[in-house]
Amino acid sequence: MKVDVARSFPSRVPRHNHRHNMRHRLPEPWIEARERADALPCDDSQTLGSVFDHAISKVERAIWRNKRVLRGVPCIRNTRVPVYQVCAMIGEGYSVGRVAKFLSISDQQVKDALKFAGIVFEQ
Repeated sequence: MKVDVARSFPSRVPRHNHRHNMRHRLPEPWIEARERADALPCDDSQTLGSVFDHAISKVERAIWRNKRVLRGVPCIRNTRVPVYQVCAMIGEGYSVGRVAKFLSISDQQVKDALKFAGIVFEQ
């Protein structure tokens, strides 16, 4: 015996009156916000990868990217020390010498990482 739940308990189980083949639409404010965001000027010609490659070319033999090493995050050459880690430690107030000693790299490599970060932010 089949029981029609919606008929037995009309106040608790709402019936859906829309067709299932109709697509649900986003609320109007969301659509308007998306249209405003699409209208903003954007430089699509540069990707983050191209910015990194440009900055790496400026800092010769100091920084490298490899998809197999830390998923392509810019690192100090021949190490697994990411540039962002060097910048974060300098930002926390550590000296260049202390960062170099902690990460087992040279002072010059720390300076090259900071130079690379400066070039990236310039772009």
